[in-house]
Amino acid sequence: MEQNLKPLELIVKLVVKTGLYFSCVDGQYHQREQQFLANYVSQLEQMGAVDDEARQMVNGVVTKTITLDDIINDTRTLFNYFSSQADRNAIAQALFNYIENVVDLDGVNNSAERQAVLAWAQGLA
Repeated sequence: MEQNLKPLELIVKLVVKTGLYFSCVDGQYHQREQQFLANYVSQLEQMGAVDDEARQMVNGVVTKTITLDDIINDTRTLFNYFSSQADRNAIAQALFNYIENVVDLDGVNNSAERQAVLAWAQGLA
């Protein structure tokens, strides 16, 4: 994750990467998942923290291989901006809720998605 970004920009990039990773972990990037991410980023744009790279990633213009390790490392980098464990826990809970929303969008309970969610949680522990 880029070290000279502001915390809000880090959050936006993390949300985009996390959404893309968990949307595709089952091998398919469904229309509902893409639309959800596009709407989410659109809402974040209103705060002025979305850059072109994040927008292009959601729209499939920029294709980067995103790994679970990337997401875990980026989350830990974000945690460094918060000294309180309560704040870090709140961020982790918000990300967990977001991930759950993303994996449930296609209406399929996929074991690869559930395993990835578990691995993500264990990686942050």
